[in-house]
This record gives sequence, C-alpha cells and structure tokens, in this order.
Amino acid sequence: MPPGIEIEDVVGEVFYKVCRDISEFEVKPGASFRGWLLTIADRSNMDFWREYRAQKRGAGKGTQLTDTGMVRIPDHREQRQSMIVR
Repeated sequence: MPPGIEIEDVVGEVFYKVCRDISEFEVKPGASFRGWLLTIADRSNMDFWREYRAQKRGAGKGTQLTDTGMVRIPDHREQRQSMIVR
C-alpha cells in the first residue's frame, strides 16, 4: 500500500465500485464473479498507487523558471509550448 493509505480505504473503494457497478456484471462463459471482483480490487489498488506517485512528482504543479531565474507561475489559459509546436 502507498504510504498514508490504509487498507480500509482501498476496501471501501472496492465495495463502493462493486455496489455501483453490480448491475453491469454479466455471467459469461469462463467468467466469474470472483474474477470480476479481483479485477476491480486490482485496478483500485493501482489507482491509489498512481495518485500517490503523481503527488510525489508534484501532481502536475511543476516549477518553471524565467530567463532571469525567477519562478514563473503557469497560466493555464496560455498555450503550452508543445501545443504551439504542433
């Protein structure tokens, strides 16, 4: 588990998703409820890890410096350089 995340948080998230999506569960040949449940649990666990790694990287809040070395606050209304190049 990522630091700061309790197992109860993941279990609660899994139960929420199961209750929300139980109407979409279809029994197909070779499929099982257990497999469906394990898939939801695995994906929920991966989501918690992705969120943890994103926060560790700054959650997209990078620091940009100007030519003078001062911190530039990104303005999300401006086009990013990658969009200008495209």
